[in-house]
Amino acid sequence: LQVEVAHFNHGLRPEAAEQEERLVVETARALGVHAHVRRWEGGGDKSTGIQERARDWRRQESEAILSRRGGSG
Repeated sequence: LQVEVAHFNHGLRPEAAEQEERLVVETARALGVHAHVRRWEGGGDKSTGIQERARDWRRQESEAILSRRGGSG
């Protein structure tokens, strides 16, 4: 079993997003776990439908991460 972590930085809270990302990466490093970090380029737009667009983006990025790993797990 190989544990990895994925962190999705939506950039919707600029005052906290970078700090949260650093925390995830540093914690993963301390645990010897590989961290996949993705940043959403469309994060600043808070218009209607943002939850659905963010969900679709996370799904696409997750599938891309898994496909690079061979798709198992």
